[in-house]
Amino acid sequence: MTERNENEFKPTPDTSKSEEVKPAEVRAEQVRKAKQRLAGSRPPAGNSNPIVADETYGSLREDNRVVMRHQIALNLETFRAAPDDFVARPAQEFPPLAVRHAPFMSVIVPNYNGARFLPTVLDALRRQTFGDFETIVIDDAGTDESVALVERDYPDVRLLVNRRNMGFVRACNIAADAADGRIIVLLNSDTEPEPTWLEELARAVCAHPTAAVITSKLLLFDDRTRLHTAGDMLGVDGIPRNRGVWETDRGQYDAAVEVFSGCGGATAYRREVWQALGGFDEDFWMYLEDVDFAFRARLAGWQAVFAPGARVYHHLSA
Repeated sequence: MTERNENEFKPTPDTSKSEEVKPAEVRAEQVRKAKQRLAGSRPPAGNSNPIVADETYGSLREDNRVVMRHQIALNLETFRAAPDDFVARPAQEFPPLAVRHAPFMSVIVPNYNGARFLPTVLDALRRQTFGDFETIVIDDAGTDESVALVERDYPDVRLLVNRRNMGFVRACNIAADAADGRIIVLLNSDTEPEPTWLEELARAVCAHPTAAVITSKLLLFDDRTRLHTAGDMLGVDGIPRNRGVWETDRGQYDAAVEVFSGCGGATAYRREVWQALGGFDEDFWMYLEDVDFAFRARLAGWQAVFAPGARVYHHLSA
């Protein structure tokens, strides 16, 4: 408890002309009359004359001062008369507020009738060596048991359910709007990321502060030595192409380099850039939305980089 000096509680004599020392019964009569005036007083309704209004409110303020000084004196006298009874109220203990931690990353898994794939991808996310992330599954009005599966077996996953089918691009935007992470990571439901996948993406995010798009190395799920993409490039004909597509992975794409874009099936995006650009362009509905986003980010002065250590295996069927 904070210690107080007793002098703080001694009333200071007021030497103003309205506070001459008077007998107690005279002071009590002043207080009684002041209270009566306050009880019967009403502010001047709609009075536009500032002089009249000031006089009226000025008298109310003075009456308030009389009553307030009297009450303070009573309080102080009570305190001095019975100091042993003056006990500070014990501090009450309340449980801490449930403040939601904003994760570094939000992993968004768009899903449409992908119940057969969800255990693989969600279990893989549980095995990640990097732990500062949330998982969001957005179900795009599918008809299989995906929603029931997530609710039953993955209570740690945030589940969003569209009432009607919105399409891949719109579903991604909806989930990104709901995400709390500083980095938005899109991951297809028919994938299996390696345990160090998010750790490698996080390292790349920190190592490349001018990159708004950080993409993974995707390999085929059933042939894990064969590449699906090591980042996307844009040809002189304006057509995007997957680097290394269908090649055997011999380490030829193990350098962290700048690329034009990344496959939206396993790519991280800086939240501030995502929001500034309005997310994916929903005119695409599905496919090429990732290339378009990277194009707009590049025009805004940002880069896309390839993180070769962030490895994901892809069924190519979601």
